[in-house]
Amino acid sequence: MHIPETIKNALLVFVVVLLVYVLYQRLLIVLGKKKRDQRYITLGEKVEWIGKKASIELTVYTEQALTVSIYDHTGKEISKVADQMYLPGHQLIEADCSGLSTGRYYFRITAPAHDSSVYFNII
Repeated sequence: MHIPETIKNALLVFVVVLLVYVLYQRLLIVLGKKKRDQRYITLGEKVEWIGKKASIELTVYTEQALTVSIYDHTGKEISKVADQMYLPGHQLIEADCSGLSTGRYYFRITAPAHDSSVYFNII
């Protein structure tokens, strides 16, 4: 089967333009001119308490490795709650807070294309 030169050239131009567009979008993200796509993870609005455990709900849209840590108000990492691959769907992450004193703490969720945190208070 013979493909005409004009169709080959059109496909080549399309592939090159698409590649340039993707690289340009990546460059904007690296330079901080564009926010990363936030659809990889949706973090719950609040931390729930079950006994002496704090839990945060999140929705993962693509399979990815997530690190969930707890930090204190000074930015010091207190504990690493999870560091594993998560499948798409709703996830409930629980952390044992029985050894923590009164104060403000932060759940920090880190993924290759996402980084966010939510605070909670222990009274």
